[in-house]
Amino acid sequence: MLRQTLARKPRAKVLSVACGPCCDVRSILAEVASTDGSFVFNDSDEDAIVYARSHFPPHVDQRCTWVGGNVFNRLRRLAELGPYDLIMAGGLFDYLSDRQCSWLVGHLVQMMAPESKLFFTNIASDNPFRLCMEHIACWKLIARSENDIGRCLVPTGNRCRFGSIAMRPDWRS
Repeated sequence: MLRQTLARKPRAKVLSVACGPCCDVRSILAEVASTDGSFVFNDSDEDAIVYARSHFPPHVDQRCTWVGGNVFNRLRRLAELGPYDLIMAGGLFDYLSDRQCSWLVGHLVQMMAPESKLFFTNIASDNPFRLCMEHIACWKLIARSENDIGRCLVPTGNRCRFGSIAMRPDWRS
């Protein structure tokens, strides 16, 4: 998704919520460096931000804004830095209630530029590894089906085209 956005719009503005150590962006850092895109990264873990920044070359880091803190508490600041051509949130929605997801998606959609995309992940309700994750690794996530995700998107109103929802379970690939 990031590659596609930067290819389509080399000066794209990208928001990554719950970015962690920015593995997704760092995996294509050479491509990112060859664009004029700007980035806003948010995570509640300051150590993750410090780690990520240490892996960004200065000429890329100067196009980045780092916003530490809980996304719910920092939403106003993130909105001030928009609008965004791409908003990414990987590994966050699995920990949020349906109500929190709906509220957050509704606010993120308001930060989107025209023709932009919101990309987020959520563990699928039919994940075959769920029992191992919960009982062996003690890793509890809130799994959602396609219908569950659709219900979380209802508050976004006309800004979200439901036909654009694509569910792709990675474990089936």
